[in-house]
Amino acid sequence: MDLTSPLSHDRTPDGAAFFLNVAQRNVTDHIVSLGVMPPAMFSSLDELKAWACGSGIEISSLKDQARTRACLLRTRTGQLPEYEAVWVSVANDKYREAMLSYIREGFLPRNKVGGDESTRFEPRPEDRAKLEAALKTVHADHVINRARLRPNHPDGWVMLLPVPAKSNSGYGSMVERGLPAVAANETRIDIDAMLCVKLFGLKNPPGDSPNLAKVLSMLNGMIPDCPAKDALLKTVEREWTQRFPETTQAPHPHEDSDPSGEP
Repeated sequence: MDLTSPLSHDRTPDGAAFFLNVAQRNVTDHIVSLGVMPPAMFSSLDELKAWACGSGIEISSLKDQARTRACLLRTRTGQLPEYEAVWVSVANDKYREAMLSYIREGFLPRNKVGGDESTRFEPRPEDRAKLEAALKTVHADHVINRARLRPNHPDGWVMLLPVPAKSNSGYGSMVERGLPAVAANETRIDIDAMLCVKLFGLKNPPGDSPNLAKVLSMLNGMIPDCPAKDALLKTVEREWTQRFPETTQAPHPHEDSDPSGEP
């Protein structure tokens, strides 16, 4: 698949933001266009292929990755909503290599070198160095934790997303900790409201009512206006306060857990 003909998303190599934005847009485009979250897990490769075929999405191999363990899903030209994501098998322990292969192939600019029959396209050393530095701040995250999938879905496939390392270590572990194994009769799971928030890079989980309000305000600004947005924000608020009742309380004196992570 030709990743040098990008989607409309910005691929300018300026830190990690450029490929994180693509991952975020995959979710928001679905919300805006279809009013639903995109899928995060299928119980088999055949289930994944069936969904892709019915959604105008092509499946291709990633460089140096066996298609039976990792693949790239990408919408056909002109198909809306635009979609681009790496999927990996639950059994694939080298999933980060799949994510790195995708990013290096799709987001590293290549410049024309030579001429006539010797023409080739190669990245500039400074662009490669910038990309590699950005990759150190990003985790390859299974949208559904593999620990929840292994017991009943060892042959399952799960969407892999680049997320900020601080988000995956802090918010992700707090939200996913203690969740039960996915039931054997579940053949598909969509991204839910709580995981959607992690994708948007929340660094510090909100610990009280004012900081939960900040999270909702951040989401409101990042997701384009659409009929489904209000319902999503209400679901985030409801699910967060149910799981973490302390977020209905006022902050303690001298305590600030600003979810943006800024000092």
